[in-house]
Amino acid sequence: MRRKLAAVLCTLLCLTAFTGCSADEVGYLQMSADIFKGMEVSETTGEADITLDFDAMKTFAADVMLASGMTQEDVDAAMAGMTDFDGKKNVKLNYTMLMNMDDMSFMFDVDAKYKNQEYSFGRWYYGTKDGVYVSTETVWSAYRLMQNMTEDTDSYFFSDAFAQEWKSMLDRDQYICVLDMKEDLGLTQEELDALIPSGYDSVYEAAINMYKDGFSGFSTGMVTRIQNGYQVEATGTEVGRMLVSLLDYMAQNPEPVINALEEYLKVTMQASGATEAEIADLTSSMQAAREDVEAFSTVLADVKDAVETGMKNETVAALLNGFHYTSEFTKVNDRYYGSENYQMAYKGSTMCAITSSMRMEEARGSVVFPSISVRPDAITTELETLTDKYNPVTGVSATWYYDEPTAFLTEERAEPVYWGGSVSPIVEYVVQDGRIYLPLRSICDMLGETVTWDQATKTASVVQGETVIPMDGILVDSTSYIGVRGFEALGYQVTYTNTDGQHVATIVK
Repeated sequence: MRRKLAAVLCTLLCLTAFTGCSADEVGYLQMSADIFKGMEVSETTGEADITLDFDAMKTFAADVMLASGMTQEDVDAAMAGMTDFDGKKNVKLNYTMLMNMDDMSFMFDVDAKYKNQEYSFGRWYYGTKDGVYVSTETVWSAYRLMQNMTEDTDSYFFSDAFAQEWKSMLDRDQYICVLDMKEDLGLTQEELDALIPSGYDSVYEAAINMYKDGFSGFSTGMVTRIQNGYQVEATGTEVGRMLVSLLDYMAQNPEPVINALEEYLKVTMQASGATEAEIADLTSSMQAAREDVEAFSTVLADVKDAVETGMKNETVAALLNGFHYTSEFTKVNDRYYGSENYQMAYKGSTMCAITSSMRMEEARGSVVFPSISVRPDAITTELETLTDKYNPVTGVSATWYYDEPTAFLTEERAEPVYWGGSVSPIVEYVVQDGRIYLPLRSICDMLGETVTWDQATKTASVVQGETVIPMDGILVDSTSYIGVRGFEALGYQVTYTNTDGQHVATIVK
């Protein structure tokens, strides 16, 4: 238990402690807290310039897979689906975000520009009590942007006919409810109300005190004071070293770290409506860690050793060496301004570069969620219908091993499926007199064939137009099974292979 607690604490602190306790670092934290303490509702406007080098990204991905032990053949197969993404791509974003800290709700409005074409992604909504909503305009613009980026003019997915029908379907609805907190998570209104913290000021103050009390001797050296604000600058290697130093500091100073974190978590739990019993459980867990600080420190030391070992890995080291981050955050009058720059390079090529700027100020009003929406299932069903129309199933492959009781069924289509329409059910098969029998209805459903059942004769048939074709199979546990070659009676071609115990039967029109 104590080792688990130490691991959890270590993870939490490493994720949240990008700053230390120098005067500049504490000032940076305080400025961040002042934003939310001073503005109940805020509006942020900004822009971002994003450049991706897909060739460099594929080189990195291939090296990672090879380093993990994959063969070059396996890597080539895994990368085959990325052929449409190559070269450098640049996207410019403009966005507006309305944030209401009173009820933890957010509205995002995003526009993009790629190759001089404008893409409006509409509005997205997130609320701790209300869930997640996405505009259908978002789906349509993402589709158009994908088409433009891949420059795939031959696929069914980007054909004019498919796009026209897809757009018509999306235009019928304005918003998609991606997550309903009550329906999807089963939360009651009382539980949802409890998710909204109260007493934000105390939470912000507790966060700053946690660093002051628990990390008074630790500094990242990455935060410096500038006119009207602060600057953060770091390379990937420096971040790695900082993480190692942080873990070492925590291992050497376990008691102040545990005490500071306990006080912080108590305040946040109280603000979130935690019960006295839940807070008592926290206190008990922290006390257990204090009673065995040696185990706590040992876990942290082990994690530090693992991080140092990982940083020596050639691929990880190259990635860390290629990362560089800078940001500035300032306040002028009642407005806050920020800028960030990320660069991720690998083997001399910049895989990703992001430059952004923003302005934040107090706003009026509140975030109003859509009153009418559809669920993702409705959109998925429509997309599957379109996929079946423009890229229909032409066959089914069944894969099985004799030491396994089930077979995997895979749709065969003229083209790979971009999104929707592809299913891969797992079914039981029967071996009788050395022959393999597969479930008739499961395969016929995938092929779009109609199966009928004659109770009197206990016979299954397939109806093709006005023709009824009896199927010569076997009945096991009320399920009709048919030999693989039996599908030839329906006009399908059947091929069979056995490679090192992997059996594959392919049934195609």
